[in-house]
Amino acid sequence: MSWEHYLLVFRLKSPLHIGLRKVGNLMQTRPYVPGRVLWGALTARLVRDYHPGADNEAYRQIGEDLKQNFRFGYLWPALSRGSTIRSLKDLRIYFPWKEENKGMFDFLFLDCYASTALDHGYRGAEEGTLHHVEFIRPYIRSSFGEESRPVYLAGDIFVKKEVGDHSTLRYWPKALAKIQLGGERAYGWGRVELVYCAKDQKLLEIEGKFLINQDTLEITANKETYLFAHLEISESVELRGPVEVLTGYHTQASGEIRLIQNPPITLVPGTKVSSGSKFILSENPGLWKSSSVG
Repeated sequence: MSWEHYLLVFRLKSPLHIGLRKVGNLMQTRPYVPGRVLWGALTARLVRDYHPGADNEAYRQIGEDLKQNFRFGYLWPALSRGSTIRSLKDLRIYFPWKEENKGMFDFLFLDCYASTALDHGYRGAEEGTLHHVEFIRPYIRSSFGEESRPVYLAGDIFVKKEVGDHSTLRYWPKALAKIQLGGERAYGWGRVELVYCAKDQKLLEIEGKFLINQDTLEITANKETYLFAHLEISESVELRGPVEVLTGYHTQASGEIRLIQNPPITLVPGTKVSSGSKFILSENPGLWKSSSVG
């Protein structure tokens, strides 16, 4: 089965919150967009725009179809090197774990919004409702006399060549241009503009120093580098690093929302990888697995 690769670049148009954890009254954000978030946003847009009689079953079916025919990379914050973006070379990607970005990433890209519920009877804040929501800024914070610049999100996506025969999935490029990412969407957060979607150099190969088999989507690390997604831990995984359980909720065909059963236990993005390590892109959106090949 042959796959086609596309480089995606979005311009962030409003604050972006990708839920990570809650610490006290602070809701922290991830400094990147996981593949599962991109999958969910594309699923929602395809169903709402191109599926007649949208219902819970339609969301489930389109979501499964996307899992079978697409492989989603993560989206990483980036800044443009010039006024236009014509390829990956026009972007500087900021990975939060890299030494040159440490100490600057949070300052440039992250901010926080405080809000509370009002108690109209006392004409003040309702007790216990003050909370802070961390977000990725649509413009970096000005520093050292440098003007603020717009923030972009860049990543890879792989699509089966046969997807054009699918009545709904064939509209995926148009749907991507209208997606909204992350939390707080009712308040206008997570709005993005698709500025680049083309068959270009793979971000994973250029930035991550990986080799990708276009037919099997096997990923081989040819130098010491880092995980660019969550890696599901199994007996064949020999890497060591911070661990995260990818919990969450999913909507059943009946409309009932339930906690994900048996959530994958993973190594987090930024875990160091040894040369020769092999991985495959999983059907679980964005997740990597260790490859048994070789």
